Amino acid sequence: MTVTFITAGFIGLLLSVTAVQTGRMRGKTKTLLGEGDDIYLLGAIRAHANLTEYAPIILILIGAAEYMQMNHLFVQSMGAVFVLARACHAVGLIKYPDRTNAWRAIGALGTMLVLLAGSVSVLLGAYGIL
Repeated sequence: MTVTFITAGFIGLLLSVTAVQTGRMRGKTKTLLGEGDDIYLLGAIRAHANLTEYAPIILILIGAAEYMQMNHLFVQSMGAVFVLARACHAVGLIKYPDRTNAWRAIGALGTMLVLLAGSVSVLLGAYGIL
């Protein structure tokens, strides 16, 4: 379960960074609840919330793959790609919330790849196909 724990640790750190950024933006815009009218506050809120939406299921998938003793390089790659993808996505939403950007696209694509690869591999493993 080492890969799962390391991935969870890095995701926890990233979650802390996005929470602090959201708090900073709330203070700067004097917005106690909701996103107000500030696009940068909305970007910070969504970076934090989007991470919390994907992290649980992907950590479960990584843990399941690790528990099933799938290829260690595959499991490590899922963890590394997920952490890097979520960091890129957060940068894209926090720094450039008002436009499409490569950071956000790379983050979304990386997250989807890990979600799909993890889901399919765990299903195949559970049915004894892998």
